[in-house]
Amino acid sequence: MAWVNEDDAVANPGHKWGPAFFHYTQETYHAQLQAISDLF
Repeated sequence: MAWVNEDDAVANPGHKWGPAFFHYTQETYHAQLQAISDLF
């Protein structure tokens, strides 16, 4: 299972589709990609 540190899961209040807890910053998306890549 891929996990991202809670401190790295940051919502982006300026997201183009509006604020939501699942609209992340680019850094969070990169951390998610790294967590998935680390599985392999």
